[in-house]
Amino acid sequence: MKNSPLLKVNQLHLDFIKDSHHSTRVLNGLNFELHEKESLVLLGESGSGKSVTLRALLRLYEERNTMISGEILFGGKNVLDLTKKELIDYRGKAVSMVFQESGAAFDPVYTIGYQIVEMIRAHESISHQEAKNRALDLLDMVKIPQSRERFKANPHELSGGMRQRAMIALALACHPKILLADEPTTALDATVQMQILLLLKELQKELNMALIFVTHDIGAATELADQIAVMYAGKIVEKADLDTILAHPLHPYTEGLFNSVVTFESKGKSLQAIPGSPPQMGEFVKGCSFAKRCNYANQECERDAPYLINLNQTQVACWNPLINN
Repeated sequence: MKNSPLLKVNQLHLDFIKDSHHSTRVLNGLNFELHEKESLVLLGESGSGKSVTLRALLRLYEERNTMISGEILFGGKNVLDLTKKELIDYRGKAVSMVFQESGAAFDPVYTIGYQIVEMIRAHESISHQEAKNRALDLLDMVKIPQSRERFKANPHELSGGMRQRAMIALALACHPKILLADEPTTALDATVQMQILLLLKELQKELNMALIFVTHDIGAATELADQIAVMYAGKIVEKADLDTILAHPLHPYTEGLFNSVVTFESKGKSLQAIPGSPPQMGEFVKGCSFAKRCNYANQECERDAPYLINLNQTQVACWNPLINN
């Protein structure tokens, strides 16, 4: 039996506010848990709300432009109720993030080493030399060669792969309990992508961290995941452990994602692409948001929105789950 979750999200809703009369709903009632040392992968195509979810967990959106409700429980406290000072301690020290584009995450004016040292000293009362020593250890930990030279380099002087490793070092600077990774391998070539994935897996085990990893790449998901949550149109439509969901996906969207993957067996065959496009962000859809693209949809799907239910060790939101497929 699992211990109490490290992070628990209850009915998380998020709207972007355009003006006093218009807003756009982006996240629609997310519920999930993350336990110590566990890897949760948020899987789905672009626009499903994966990256927004990570930013919401850190409260990175400006309050004047965002309306957020629900609960993000960490250490018995709702992150949505934290003061500015508490939020500073929470970000980086409790929960940290590796962003999708490392070039944008680093300040181009300052060296890699300076930024890691400043991150450490912002959260801990230690000397500059102690922070520098830790920063060098972190660069070694993420396997950056010639770490003392890279310490003095500006972000633009590093390759994409080295910059992403430095971004991981920055995120790990204050020993967070949870690491959020927002598609950190997207801009990298295939070989470097695999190196970064293996590095994250190794660091998670070595540092006893929990991990939430965002991707549209099923291969990356299978490399890292203990649990997979499939997102579509701002909702989680299926959630299960890796082996269960790979062996028997229950949601038609999950089945479509898996069928669209290129494998050696698919040579000479047409890919089974999911027809149509996902709804536009903020578009009101009566019933199931996937119904117009689904081969199994019926009148009930078009009339009422499904909700997550427990079925065969899986949580699935579908009126016609693929039980017998």
